[in-house]
Amino acid sequence: MESGKRKYKNKEITVYWKPSSCIHASACTNELPEVFNPDKRPWVNIDGSHKSSK
Repeated sequence: MESGKRKYKNKEITVYWKPSSCIHASACTNELPEVFNPDKRPWVNIDGSHKSSK
């Protein structure tokens, strides 16, 4: 298994973080900051993209 690899999931989706693929990309944190926030732990909030339709 790749060193540092992580898996984040909920009932609907699984996100795999692979450090060797993500180095310096910052696309995730720029495009979906409500999901990917490196200042929080865990830093991936799978439910962060769910918007209320009310």
